[in-house]
Formats: sequence, structure tokens, C-alpha cells
Amino acid sequence: MTVSKSVGTTGPTQTNMRFVRAFFASLRNMAVPAVSLSLLLFGVAHVVTSTRSEPAIDPPVTPPRSPYGATIAGAGVVEPRSENVRVGAPLSGVILTTFVTPDDTGKSVKKGDLLFQVDDRHLHAQLLHAEARLLVPQAQLARLESQPRPEEVSPQRFRVDALRANAVRARDDFQRLLQLSDSRTISESELVASRQTLQAADAERDRAQAELDLLISGAWEPDKEVTRAEIAQIVAEIARIKTEISRSTVTAPIDGVMLQVNVRTGEFVATPPTKDLIVLGDMQRPRVRVEIDESDIPRFRPGMDAAAFVRGSDGQPLPLRFVRTEPFVVPKQSLTGSNDERVDTRVLQVLYEIQAQTHSVFVGQQMDVFVNATAVDAVTVSNGE
Repeated sequence: MTVSKSVGTTGPTQTNMRFVRAFFASLRNMAVPAVSLSLLLFGVAHVVTSTRSEPAIDPPVTPPRSPYGATIAGAGVVEPRSENVRVGAPLSGVILTTFVTPDDTGKSVKKGDLLFQVDDRHLHAQLLHAEARLLVPQAQLARLESQPRPEEVSPQRFRVDALRANAVRARDDFQRLLQLSDSRTISESELVASRQTLQAADAERDRAQAELDLLISGAWEPDKEVTRAEIAQIVAEIARIKTEISRSTVTAPIDGVMLQVNVRTGEFVATPPTKDLIVLGDMQRPRVRVEIDESDIPRFRPGMDAAAFVRGSDGQPLPLRFVRTEPFVVPKQSLTGSNDERVDTRVLQVLYEIQAQTHSVFVGQQMDVFVNATAVDAVTVSNGE
């Protein structure tokens, strides 16, 4: 009884275990092909999506096209006719007054219009001191030129008259003693003393007369010249200070437009300035500074026609008139960002003037410029043939 009960209990359990093992074995056999199929489908989908062509996208702005058959292309930068006039401060100091503000940028000014004033109070103090110093030599010169004083001449004349009379009296005494010396009524010593008294009286008279002549002649001319030179020196110093005062007020050097205004009351400015205080430019006829690559310089001829395109415009060219060529080839500074562009390229700078403005242009704005080289290329081709 015990054995048959054990067999009846173990049979179903073993069957279930065999069924589970068979299920997992069949599931494992189906998983490997399923994963492989999934990877295959993923690879196919990836290949299909990666090789799909993207739709063509129109550029935001139509690139400019040369209006000429043969052309020399260059990058241009707009600049004023007068070029950029960077107004500086001739004196270092604090800006005392500004006659223009940053809000005035873009407005026109005339030559001589006030722009700003540097603190010049110390110069006014120096001017007062120099003018006070000038009074001393001027008074000295006036005193020298007013000599002789009448009040000094009259006493000297009286003194000369007195000494002249004294000399006449001494001569008369000597003459009488000289006559008595023959009769030997006086001694020799008395005659000698009388002669010496006469000589002293004559000397006193001559000395007084010389002093009178010196007084009448006035001041010595070299003394006047020394005083005049001192006056001229102080006058020159006053003129210098006044010039410095006038330089402290900065005015517009040309008629033009204020392109930048970077001055404010209370700021310190140095000489030379550390920044562009005010930038002016004559914008009546803006110009374009074109940089021609050194590889295109042999094809360029002064006087060639050119057209410029404002970047971002509707593609209408601006006619240009040749102005001049700057015959000094310089390193390229205006880079276009092209992949084949080299930073060590040297360029020839050519100035063109914009003839008619269909678009507003601003200083520093870049433009695409095309120079008409059709005639030069035609001559080159004909010579080659």
C-alpha cells in the first residue's frame, strides 16, 4: 500500500517538470531567430533612412552675381569720403562740459561746432598769475622811459650853479694871491693851498655838471632793453596759456556726421586717448575701400568700372566710380570666411566712390565688389592667340 501511494504521487510532478523544460527549450529556439530578424529589420531601416536625399533648401539671401563677363572680385568696406576722423583731446584732464551726447550720434555738425571741453581752471589761474607778473616790468619800463623827473633836474641845476659860483670865487682868490706872490706879501704855502682849492672847486663843478647831463639823458637804453625783454617773455607765456585754454575746447575739424560719440561729463581723457572719443566723417559721397587679392593684381588697371552689392540686399548693384589706388600692398584684414582663404594673403587697396545709393549704407559695412576686367582679359586672350 505504501509503495503504490508513493508512485501515484511522483508521476504527475515529473511530467510537469518535463513539460516546463520542453517549453523553455522551444522558447529558446524561437528567440534567437527573432532577435536576428529584429537586427536585420533595424539595419535595413537604417540604410533606407540614411540614403534618403534631403530636400533642397533655398539660401536666405540670393548670392550676388557679377554683372560683367570677366571680373575681379574683392571684399569692400564702406568708409566716409574724409575717412574716419577720430577727434582726440589735445590736453589730458577731466571733461568739464560736453556739447554733444551719445544720443547725437548720426547728426551733422559744421566745422568749428563745439564738441566738448576739458577742465581748464588751472590754466585760468596760471593766466591770472602771469598777468600779475607782467605789471612789474611794465611799471619798471614806464619809470625808465619817464626819466628824467623834473623834480630831480631842478635841484641838480641849482647844485651845479652853486658849484660853478664856488669855482669862480676860488679862481678869483687864486688870481689875487698869484699877483701878491710877486711882491712876496704871501707865503708859498698859501699860494699852493689856493691853487688846490681852485682845482677842487673846478672838479666839484665838473662832477655836478656830469651828473646833471646824466640825469637829463634819462635811463640807460640797455636797461630799457632788459626790461622790454622781460616783458616780452611774460607776454609770450600769457599767449601760450591762452592757446592752451583755447585748445581745451574741442571743436569739429570738418563738416560731417558724428559716427560715434564716446564722451561724457566727468570722464578723464588722456593724450593720446585710450579710445575713440568722437568719430566724424563726410557721408555726402561714401566710399568703398576694396581689397584686391595679390593673385588678381596683375589683371587690375586703375580706372576700371566696378559695382558693389550690399550684403543682405535684394541684389541691386551700386555703381562705383574709381577714385584712387593706394600703391602699398598690405596684409589682408577683411576676411570673408571662405575655406580656401589664407590669412597671410596680401591685398591692394582701391578706393571707389558710390555713385547712386539705392540702399542705406553704413560706415564699416562689408560689400561684395566686382571689378570689370573684360577688356583686360580680352587683350590677354588675343595676345595668347
